[in-house]
Amino acid sequence: MEIRHAEETDLVSLMALFQISVETQGAEHYSSEQVHAWASRATEATFGDFILIPTTFVAIDDSGPMGFCGYARDGHITSLYIRPDCAGQGIGKKLLTHVLEDARAHDVTDFHVEASAMAIPLFEKLGFEKSGLEDYLIGDSKFERQLMKLKGGVP
Repeated sequence: MEIRHAEETDLVSLMALFQISVETQGAEHYSSEQVHAWASRATEATFGDFILIPTTFVAIDDSGPMGFCGYARDGHITSLYIRPDCAGQGIGKKLLTHVLEDARAHDVTDFHVEASAMAIPLFEKLGFEKSGLEDYLIGDSKFERQLMKLKGGVP
């Protein structure tokens, strides 16, 4: 497995990974209406900004992208999605650790994220602490996200 910066040429495959991740893993925690609304957010018009404006890394092997994770310069973890057949193999932990290390190398030391129900355990394993809840709307679907923070960089 290689971890590298996401590139414009990755957008189609990462958008597919995002959608299948939400549809498969999200279905374990959210209603079908919520999953549909969330997966529908990935459009050709907006997905490039979601991946390319933050610093986003992709984990890739011979089978293609296995997952991606990104951050903004203010310490916001903007994404963390793993292909369903790769879930539970430590790829999310490796990606998130890589992102935290890269951010720290660029003088980012405090991090925050709005975590979905499926991502909370991983963030907690890496030292993030719950700091509140946030209601969030995608279309007409209401979500509750866990706000989490990590102070001082890499655990």
